[in-house]
Amino acid sequence: MSDNLKPFFMTSREITAVLIKFGTLLEEFAYQLPSEKNALITLVRNAAASIKELAYDVGSGDPEIAAEIVKSSARLVASIREQVKTSPVGATIH
Repeated sequence: MSDNLKPFFMTSREITAVLIKFGTLLEEFAYQLPSEKNALITLVRNAAASIKELAYDVGSGDPEIAAEIVKSSARLVASIREQVKTSPVGATIH
């Protein structure tokens, strides 16, 4: 596929930065999930750690594979964001 037709192009540095930011977002979302969703919290934290740990390797690897990983990570972030938005708000201290 020619470079003009590629729907997704980022430099390796940009890919690494995006994945690190996605990992950080997931960590923050894990803190916002209700404590009764302990299994989901653990999964989100583990996913965040894995994404951040592999960010450099993915960024410096095959661009097409990196693009798919970025897209999948973005979908995960969006899904967890929805979970956070629909979760009931806990008690608030005034």
